Amino acid sequence: MGPKAVVHSWSDFTNLSVDTQRILVEPNSCNDGRELDFSRFHSLQYLEIGDDSFNKVSTFAINGLNNLTLLIIGKNSFSEETKEVEYSFSIVDCQSLISIEIGQESFVNYGGVFQLTNLPSLELLKIGELGERSDCFSASNFKICG
Repeated sequence: MGPKAVVHSWSDFTNLSVDTQRILVEPNSCNDGRELDFSRFHSLQYLEIGDDSFNKVSTFAINGLNNLTLLIIGKNSFSEETKEVEYSFSIVDCQSLISIEIGQESFVNYGGVFQLTNLPSLELLKIGELGERSDCFSASNFKICG
């Protein structure tokens, strides 16, 4: 497996090599940045974000990562409300992405752009927990159509 990085802080994240293939963000990390774009990691295959992380981020983007196969986001991440902020969530043009899992209470305030486009290998989209209140994207008015 190629280069792997464990991230504990926003500084760790911004200093990652573009050749990183696996990123693991530890729980309760990176809670001081606003925009998060993984598109520079062209070799990325696996991304896991722990619980309670990236809570001040209002823009989440993964675009053109054709090696990415698995995305896991823990509970209560991307969840701090900020007034007068436009929120956006997009995962676009990821040819090998098989699975997206988003934990409960994550992306609660994301009511702006919600985009999942050109993900031909996607087999699993799990948002929250079945049978439990999840509140993921609860500020959004989106539909998933087949």
